[in-house]
Amino acid sequence: MHYNCLRRIIDRMSNIISMGLNKIKYKLYNAAYDPNAEKMAKADAAKADAAKAAAAKAEAKAKPAVKSEPPAKPKDPLDQFLSSFKNTFLGFLIPVFIFFLCSTAGSIAANDAIGRHPAIRVVYFLYGTFPLFAPLVVCYYIYRYFVGSYPVWYNFLPLTTTVWSNAIMATIMKPFTYQLDANITYMEKKFDDSAAKYIFKA
Repeated sequence: MHYNCLRRIIDRMSNIISMGLNKIKYKLYNAAYDPNAEKMAKADAAKADAAKAAAAKAEAKAKPAVKSEPPAKPKDPLDQFLSSFKNTFLGFLIPVFIFFLCSTAGSIAANDAIGRHPAIRVVYFLYGTFPLFAPLVVCYYIYRYFVGSYPVWYNFLPLTTTVWSNAIMATIMKPFTYQLDANITYMEKKFDDSAAKYIFKA
């Protein structure tokens, strides 16, 4: 009797174990040989590719668009030469014009002081050549030209009436040499009279 009971228990447990093993085998078989598993894997891969493409598209929109510029055309040699010549010419012409304007203003001012001491003529010349005052000096003497009191021009900077016997000295001092005339005598007398009146008044 005990033997039969024990046998039944063993048979029952073996049946339970066999049923469990069969269920596990069935599930493994379905997982390995399920016809829908391949479709699901392909669908997951397609979703992953679509997500990557959307992320790349969003990143491309976020970046500023870089415009491709056409390659620069080579400059014409003639244009390069003319441009270089223009810049060089203007760079040379402007300083020359400023020098001419200042020296002309100083020379006119020095000739206007022909009746005064040579040292005063030098002061007038320096005053006229100073770039800050040269335009004002030129405008002043243009006005005097139109009103009829423009000074007589004797030389670039009239300082001496000496006649040089040496040819080299005569050439060097030519811009500073002038000859006396009636106008200079009159201007000197006029300046002396004005100075004497001022001294006696003082």
